[in-house]
Amino acid sequence: MLISKVLYMKPKMNLNYSLFFIGMILCFLQFSMSSCDPTKRNGQNNTRDTITTNKIDTNRLTIDTTTPVDIEPDRIRTVNWCDTVQKTRFEQYVICYTKKGSEPIIADTIKVLRVDPGSLFNQDTTRTINKKASYNVAIMLPFMTNLFKTSAEAELSPKSLRAVEFYEGMQLALDSLRKMGVNLNIKVYDTKKSATTVDALLLKEDIKNADVIIGPISSKLIPKVAEFTKENGQVLISPFNPRISLVQEHPSYMQLNPSYNSHSKRIIQFIESQDVGTKVVLLGMAKDTGRIQLLQEQYAIARKDENARLPQYIASSRNMSLGNIQKYLSSTALNIIVIPSYKDEVFIYNSLRELHSLIDLVETRKSHKVIVIGMPAWKYYERMNMEYYENLNLHITSEFFIDTENQLNTQFKTVYKTTYGIAPRHYAYIGFDLAIYTGYMLHKYGTEFHKFLEDEPMVRRHTEFKFKEHYKILTTSAEDNGGNGDLLEHKAQLSRYENEHVNLLEFDDYKFQKVE
Repeated sequence: MLISKVLYMKPKMNLNYSLFFIGMILCFLQFSMSSCDPTKRNGQNNTRDTITTNKIDTNRLTIDTTTPVDIEPDRIRTVNWCDTVQKTRFEQYVICYTKKGSEPIIADTIKVLRVDPGSLFNQDTTRTINKKASYNVAIMLPFMTNLFKTSAEAELSPKSLRAVEFYEGMQLALDSLRKMGVNLNIKVYDTKKSATTVDALLLKEDIKNADVIIGPISSKLIPKVAEFTKENGQVLISPFNPRISLVQEHPSYMQLNPSYNSHSKRIIQFIESQDVGTKVVLLGMAKDTGRIQLLQEQYAIARKDENARLPQYIASSRNMSLGNIQKYLSSTALNIIVIPSYKDEVFIYNSLRELHSLIDLVETRKSHKVIVIGMPAWKYYERMNMEYYENLNLHITSEFFIDTENQLNTQFKTVYKTTYGIAPRHYAYIGFDLAIYTGYMLHKYGTEFHKFLEDEPMVRRHTEFKFKEHYKILTTSAEDNGGNGDLLEHKAQLSRYENEHVNLLEFDDYKFQKVE
């Protein structure tokens, strides 16, 4: 079912006005839009005046080095791992190291491996710009129109809010894009969080003919639509879901929401930027073990040492005692306690209460120097003691941050409130930003714009877009193909594009502020 515009109930809404738009909800509308952001993309999108056709360097890769590449699998006492070295902006070489038993790493065993990014999916190594007079964009989100009520006094279902606010933000962007000559044919469909509904939508010619599909949201529905778009050569943009396990080996899949792996990288970058002597400990419960392990892997990569590890403590219950981690802390140096817990507010509260005993608000010289690093969900907790956040110098990673003092954000808030009668929440900002970026990329690079994502970082209102290619590396021995057995052939299969930018926020003066 296609959605046009959904309005929130306003105290002075005219009944005829309300019924008019409710009628529009039930119609199938198509928008031919054009334009671009009147803010000129804040002047930080690194755009060029002339579009040229470039070749992809076969060594231009972002490779997950957390999984060791086994160079000599038959030698049990041999440890092998790989890393990437950036030679130029477009060149990365994969270098493998070998360590036998207790012997040191032998430098002369380093090899530069041959990588062919396009070999496994017959991708052309040239980046072509296929422009059209207009582009078809299909939006598949759970508007849950089956829950709508036609009464003028009815309120919008909470289950519809995310999709509705996202689309409202997109509508404002489309108004902006029109002014620049970006021609988009937008069609919007309600998935209703139903696999049956999505199956029916994928049979529609309008969906098959879309150049870009945005959505769905559900983890159960994304793989279904991903397989469809992969077979049809369409770009699929996931606007909210951060899970990397849902879609693999899809050369035109764009994940807007950074994965936890990207959050882990940002945390480790912050830790590594601190002075020598800083004490760090990872704290969590058994259900946080996976996230703690990712932090440990990112730390090993940052240190270029597979054995490097940070101290960690896994609590057996929600009642963590300060004595459990006291040995990892210092009374003179900075202490960083990372708690990668998302949902257990009781454990988080108890942990912060224990850590707060390190702070002496009367004789500050007796206080420990503490920074607690938490998770994005913490900014939504309502029952948490904000004194803990303030006094423990809470930092969190977040894919979303709005600078309320920024004039452009103030302007957006004013326009949105004037249009829809309510202040924008973060879904509206995401919808606006994604529409501007997608429209801009289509206008500049055409239907295969995803191949140029790394060339076009862009500062937006709620985040920065810094998409990176992610590859799956397959390793075979050249000896298997009749060649030299000492030479490995590594072939890379493009899995997805992920926006890896993560904001680091600090709770200061009782509000979150961005750490530059």
